[in-house]
Amino acid sequence: MNVAPGPLLAVFAGLMCALAGFRQSFSLESRSRSLFRWSELLPHLLLVMQESGLSLPQALRLCATEDKSPDKLLRDVAFHLEQEPLLSPGALFERLCPRDESGGVLTRMMMRLGSGTMHQRCQAVEQATREITLMAQSARDKARKDASLWRTLGLTGGICLTLLLL
Repeated sequence: MNVAPGPLLAVFAGLMCALAGFRQSFSLESRSRSLFRWSELLPHLLLVMQESGLSLPQALRLCATEDKSPDKLLRDVAFHLEQEPLLSPGALFERLCPRDESGGVLTRMMMRLGSGTMHQRCQAVEQATREITLMAQSARDKARKDASLWRTLGLTGGICLTLLLL
């Protein structure tokens, strides 16, 4: 059974267009998932800082238990702070994460974690938690709408392209 290359090419082009829409949809949702994970991590960090008396690197490592991007970043910050204790957590965070998905909220928090009293450090985490939680909710709502749009556009575009090429 020989299949003409024209229809096969048309179907393949349509599938690629649909996959591009799904990829864009996944990309939009990944920012939302990351911000949501930060909104889970920060209250845990605050509790550990207030109750445990651990050093900052130990507290960061204790909170970062999952295999997600924010957890990996906190473990990296903890590792480098232990290796270079004189380095500011804020400067280190900027170096490890030059594209702060939180719009600078996490960088500001890390800057404030490098100095001040324990009360001031806890306030920095509380403020960042409030801001990140709002951002996560907003990003989740936007991602739902936009991701759905991209999936629909990808499928519709793929179907149209397939029909056009046939």
